[in-house]
This record gives sequence, structure tokens and C-alpha cells, in this order.
Amino acid sequence: DGAPRGAASGDVAAPVWTPGAPHAMERGLLLHAFFEQWDFESLAAPGLAALLDARRIPLAWRPGLTEDLAEAAERFAASEWGRRLRETPGVERETPFLLNIGGAILSGVVDAVFPDGVILDYKTGEIPEDLGRYEAQIQLYAAGLREIRGITPPFGVLAFVDAGEAVTVALGGDIIGDALRRAGEAAAAGAATTMEADPAEDSVDSW
Repeated sequence: DGAPRGAASGDVAAPVWTPGAPHAMERGLLLHAFFEQWDFESLAAPGLAALLDARRIPLAWRPGLTEDLAEAAERFAASEWGRRLRETPGVERETPFLLNIGGAILSGVVDAVFPDGVILDYKTGEIPEDLGRYEAQIQLYAAGLREIRGITPPFGVLAFVDAGEAVTVALGGDIIGDALRRAGEAAAAGAATTMEADPAEDSVDSW
């Protein structure tokens, strides 16, 4: 039902908000919803109160969480890719795609696609030393866009909003082809017929 585990709406007895692992999934979902509704061109940010109500966030969490999310949004707005989102007309937001990989249907949503095909993927949490999982993810996003648009994105960007930094990921026909091959092998090894490009458990440190 969207409520944080063990806490009902308006539960003033819930523990106060503290950034970190215990609340990272809820925070990631909220920050993603915030960015999804944000009008970057006018800098008109959506009201956090409505988002917190929709997620049934306990009252005791709200002051700390509101400050936390506002600071993360401010860091992103001041970053290079926050500026590019404001200054570039025609950026597409929340673009869904489906890929058939060896009989398994992979679904995903690309956070932002620039007119030149560049993919932007928001991430929360610290920048990991090993970016392999995130690189594979954005390569599959590129494959999805190639499938629905017939174009190959020139590169992808992992925007780590908490760090205020971005990592560029190389893309191209061969790279995307290798990503599809690996995904096909993974699909063949498992029994699942439906996959997600960004599994729910990834929300602990990304979305």
C-alpha cells in the first residue's frame, strides 16, 4: 500500500528520519517521484508535502526528510546536468520501453533523454567503486531506446544526485550488443519470463 513498513500514516511514534540504509529505499522512491514532477526549465519544484502524503510518510519523519530531499534537489540543480536540463528544450522525461530478450520481457523507464539521444539516469547514494551494474543497466536503456526510436544514444550519464557528480558511460552498437548478449544469457539461466531493468531492490542505493 506504499506505507513504510511498521509505520502508519501520521504515526508520530515512528523513529525520526535519519539518512542511510534503514530508509534508503523509501528515500530513493520519494526523490525519484520528486524529480519526475520537477519542471526544470522554470525551476518550479513540486510540493514535497503532497509527495509525503501520497507515500503516507509518518509525521515524525517529515521535517528531516523534507530537509534531506530539498538539499539533494539543490545539489542537483547546481550541477552540470541540472543546468543542462534547465537550458535544453525538448528533453523527454520518464520514457518507458520493453525489450524481448531471449523470450524474457525486460521493462524499464529512462529518467531523461536529451534531443541528441543522450540518456540521463538519476542515482542516489554514494558513487560505488564498481560501476559495472549501473553501466549494464544504462546500456540496456540504450538498447530499449534503439528499439523504439531506431537511434543509438551517443553516451549515457549516471547523475549521482547526493554527490553532485556525474559519470559518463560509453555507448555504441558493439557495447549495446554485448549488453544484450549478457542479458540474454542471464535470461536463459533463469526461469523468470519478465525482468525489470531497475529492480525494486536496487532502490536501496539507486533508482
